[in-house]
Amino acid sequence: MSFFCSKPSHSVFYISFFGIMLIMPILMVYFGWETNDTQERLLSLGFLAICILFVGGITASLLSGRIHISEEGVAHTTFRKRNFMPWEEIKIIGIGRTARPGGPELLYFSASIGIPVPVIIPELLNEKFFTIYHRKKIITAIRTYWKGPIAGIDFISDYP
Repeated sequence: MSFFCSKPSHSVFYISFFGIMLIMPILMVYFGWETNDTQERLLSLGFLAICILFVGGITASLLSGRIHISEEGVAHTTFRKRNFMPWEEIKIIGIGRTARPGGPELLYFSASIGIPVPVIIPELLNEKFFTIYHRKKIITAIRTYWKGPIAGIDFISDYP
């Protein structure tokens, strides 16, 4: 099973926002094309190309982060790399929050830290510790293969 790392609602919002932002350079090209000034036309096309690359890059990075859960283990794939942890190497799976107040709940997989992590800081993230936004569908998929407890759900005493 495969899940996006970002929440689907966040991805839809950002893609819609950046799609709307593309209207401005398209209008600039349209109105710039009506003039006979070659320099203004080239400037409009260059600005449109930069905007398309920027929006395309943001969209690709939002949609590329995925967690794949299978009987072999858990894989975290992004636009540039793929990290894999077999179930035998995973020491703990749990739920934590980001360090910022009111931060979202993140589900984490760790092969490096064997104790619950209630606050997830950026320094923890590496090829042996990765996160995904907590969703009930993911917990159901994990329980298919993971027989151990999930910190923050199964033993509440380890989760503040």
